[in-house]
Amino acid sequence: MQIVFGIVFALTGLGFLFLFAREALRHADAGMRAQGTVEAVDDVAVGDGLYAVRIGYRDARGRHMSGTGEARTRRPRVGEQVRIRYNPNTPDTVFLDGNRPGLVMSLLMSAFFLALGIHIALDGIHRPLSG
Repeated sequence: MQIVFGIVFALTGLGFLFLFAREALRHADAGMRAQGTVEAVDDVAVGDGLYAVRIGYRDARGRHMSGTGEARTRRPRVGEQVRIRYNPNTPDTVFLDGNRPGLVMSLLMSAFFLALGIHIALDGIHRPLSG
């Protein structure tokens, strides 16, 4: 039973690692930077400390664009200037610079659950059966 428990913990760690990698890749794909202005903030938080925001910005060609992103650390004010990243292929989705505390937490949780799961599973394998 201890081995199964360890495997479940290790798989949980791998799940967090997958989420971390997926989010990191989304940010990496959004390679263009721009200065934007907060146009609207969803009054209802999407989650604990997570707000949907609409950002107006000018793309690399100087066209006015508008995209939706998430504010994680605090609720931004309408009219506030923010640095963003966007993918020219999907300009309606933006990422606020410096808005990635969830990635660090996911990596730490991933490492914790993975290490704990491996430790528990190996301990269960090496522990002699009593009976």
